[in-house]
Amino acid sequence: MAAGSLDQAKALLDRALALDRSDSLTWNDLGVVLVRRGQRSQGIAAFQRSLALDGRHADTHRNLAVALDQDGQNRMAATHYRAVLDLAPRHPERGRIEARLASLPPATDTR
Repeated sequence: MAAGSLDQAKALLDRALALDRSDSLTWNDLGVVLVRRGQRSQGIAAFQRSLALDGRHADTHRNLAVALDQDGQNRMAATHYRAVLDLAPRHPERGRIEARLASLPPATDTR
């Protein structure tokens, strides 16, 4: 997605959240856009907000796990990768998630 498209998407999502701050999927989408814009910390916060509203959305757990993993927060990433597998045993990325879990270093991250 081009930078202009990401800016446009963020503006639309901000407007949607101004109307309904309780829409967990909109928070998830905002997190995706923020991470793609290079705003990983804000993206992580948006994913966390989404999960606070609906903790049973496997794809939000996956998105948060990837962002945390990229941020070096291995232990927290592993927690959310495992949540994906628990919530969606047939998730299309199950093999990749299991491989990533197996390759994560021992839990040394305290964040």
